Amino acid sequence: MRDIGGTVREWYRRNFTFKGLGLLALLVLREVPDWFGIKDFWKSNLFTIWQFVLVHSTTALIICIGILIWLDHRAVLKKLEPKPHDPTTLKGRILQLRDDMQKFLEQLGAAPHVTREPKNLPEGTTIEAYQRKEIERVCLWSNKLMHGYALRFDQRVRTIFHECGEAGTRNDPLWIRMTREYQSEATFKEIMDDLTWLANQVD
Repeated sequence: MRDIGGTVREWYRRNFTFKGLGLLALLVLREVPDWFGIKDFWKSNLFTIWQFVLVHSTTALIICIGILIWLDHRAVLKKLEPKPHDPTTLKGRILQLRDDMQKFLEQLGAAPHVTREPKNLPEGTTIEAYQRKEIERVCLWSNKLMHGYALRFDQRVRTIFHECGEAGTRNDPLWIRMTREYQSEATFKEIMDDLTWLANQVD
């Protein structure tokens, strides 16, 4: 039951603000069948403006409320969008570097999976030729990772490391990782974790 409640709250937080919930409630009240004289009750107890709303076209009211709920939903989604990092602060530059590295990994994709002994080889292909081609695919992916890091991130990581050190925050494991000649996928991700740690230490 607690999990259901948490799921409902998370769905509400991602899709509605309090205003949007109010608009949805208004739509429900307007369209509920006239049980127990509900329509007459609202007409006789609300102010003139509410009477004006209730007697007007149901279709127009549905359209208007639907538009307002949609606009409210867009506002919620915009609020949930990640805020851009401030490039004028050390923390902002660290987080931007980490995000750029994450984006690079996502664009590169997962490392190729190599099947040492495939069950079905293409006709006319030997196991040696197949394995050679698979190795070439892995090497190409590894080269893109290693040299992509060197071209895009090596100097930026070193600059951030020294900026943090000058400000009084050191991360010696990051120094060891970033000074390796080539970066593996595991080291690449560890550097990203180091950057997250540094961002949490600086103002």
